[in-house]
Amino acid sequence: MTLQDDQTLFATDVAAEALAMNEAALQRDFDEARFRARMVVGKAYGEGCFGVAAMAARIVDALGEPGTTPRHGYGELMLQLAHLIGTLVREPLQQGTA
Repeated sequence: MTLQDDQTLFATDVAAEALAMNEAALQRDFDEARFRARMVVGKAYGEGCFGVAAMAARIVDALGEPGTTPRHGYGELMLQLAHLIGTLVREPLQQGTA
């Protein structure tokens, strides 16, 4: 497996976690959204993708403690995370065509 393959698999994995987080938030299952956001933090940090990890950590903070109502603005943070992950997905694909 090449480095590009590893990057693509990582980006896909993080994107799937973020999608599950967003879907949980839309269902108002904020405990599941918190869990998924923490998964993104851990996976991104483990791969050295600190920008994604930091954004996901901001989402964890905005979602608050289990059983509480999230703070205003958590949705905007989720959109920002989606844009960052989109960059990760596009980057390996563009490197493969260069």
